Amino acid sequence: MALTMEGLKGLVEGKELKYFLDPDRDALMLGATGVNGSYQLLILLELEGTFIQFRTMNYHSCPVGHEHLDATLQVLGDLNFRLRFVKFGWDPSDGEVAVYGDAWIEDGDLTQNQFGRMVDAYLTMMDLSYA
Repeated sequence: MALTMEGLKGLVEGKELKYFLDPDRDALMLGATGVNGSYQLLILLELEGTFIQFRTMNYHSCPVGHEHLDATLQVLGDLNFRLRFVKFGWDPSDGEVAVYGDAWIEDGDLTQNQFGRMVDAYLTMMDLSYA
């Protein structure tokens, strides 16, 4: 069974997180504060509820031509190699560095414990990798 927006809201509320509902798409916006900073993120429900994505907003930036771009890309590659669930991406069009967490739900159910683990892993790795 695919995840519905009502089901996603229930999971977020079950984790006692505050959120804003995006009126234009199936997405929730949340804020989080960690050891290394404060963050904004989206939880997107896509492909008719068969796919969920966690995604940062305004996490980091390193534009094309920056003197530390090669080092930045090496760090992102290392993080992607070592970490599970989260991945770090770089957009060459504007230099945005974003953190993602993707999961296929397909025809299964996402339990509260599974969702809680995803949230905890995502927020922890996003915060600890910020520096």
